[in-house]
Amino acid sequence: MPRVLLINQGHTSNLGDVAINTVITTFLKNHDIDVICRPFEERVEYFSFLPLPIRLFVGKCILHIEAIIDLLNTLRIRRYLKTVSASAAVIGGGELLIGQHPGLNSAFFCWTRELHKRGIPIVVVGVSRDSTRHPRFDSRYIQALEKCSYISVRDHSTQNFLQDAFHIRDVQYAPDVVFSYRSIASEDTSVQYKRDLTLCVPMAYSVSLSTFLGVASEDEYFDYILRLITQHTSPTARVAFTTTTREDVDTANRLARYATEHGLDARYIDAPSLTSFIALLSKTQLVVSCRMHACILGLEYDCKVVPIPIFEKLSVFQKEYADGYDAGNTSALSLQQLEKLIELLAAYQTRVEKRS
Repeated sequence: MPRVLLINQGHTSNLGDVAINTVITTFLKNHDIDVICRPFEERVEYFSFLPLPIRLFVGKCILHIEAIIDLLNTLRIRRYLKTVSASAAVIGGGELLIGQHPGLNSAFFCWTRELHKRGIPIVVVGVSRDSTRHPRFDSRYIQALEKCSYISVRDHSTQNFLQDAFHIRDVQYAPDVVFSYRSIASEDTSVQYKRDLTLCVPMAYSVSLSTFLGVASEDEYFDYILRLITQHTSPTARVAFTTTTREDVDTANRLARYATEHGLDARYIDAPSLTSFIALLSKTQLVVSCRMHACILGLEYDCKVVPIPIFEKLSVFQKEYADGYDAGNTSALSLQQLEKLIELLAAYQTRVEKRS
């Protein structure tokens, strides 16, 4: 049985990361592949002896010192790789190629370097980039990507960038693996509910939102979201605010109260798990979201979707999917990527068996 090291952020509370991990893990296990999951990034694990508030503060501080981040990541990865054997490693998916995030940048750079040293083939699945760039980070990403045996990206914008700016020609495109969620790891949808809910998935306000949305304060940001909701639904519609990551809970609660004060039939609904979020989708006709995987799951479960374009990836998503979504074709392309992954892993396992 092939043994594969799956490296992603599926251990977090972010339901998008959980969905990615669920799809890949389930698909591989369904094809008799032994999957070992490992966190892509663990920022503060080295300071577990400290009280949690201090540990989080220290973790944030060291993110600004790249040499320390590289050292800690390298030590962590080397220590782990001494304890495990694998015929291949799969990294992904998600927005890993971030121009101003030394944590993710370092993790990707160090994982690929250490895996490559040990002759372990590296497959990168369903990644994307953001719009920020830094020449120092670019060179590290190029070095990391050149060590990968196979690269697939989840949007044409990232594919064009890697080919034109990084000169990495062998880059495959496939829709995000979460477009396969319903066919691979689907929740029970046999019970039919009345779809009369508008579901809004906001994220916390930050100054950077002014660049994308043209808002100068949280109130303006809230007004922007309410206008978007009322443009796409009736004034009497029931509106539920929820989150796909715990860091947005406070914002969603306050936005629900703000919407109520402005005349909407609004409330906050907690959805702490993927199962509970999908249960909400079964009652939803419209998803208005700052979170891309909430949009994907909305489309998967037959909702109309309106992305809030707070990042480049949401604008790209709007163009590629929300304005002309072909459910059958998109799901088929997503599944083809996973089937290609099985072919690659089988070939790597054969190579290992021949060497031994």
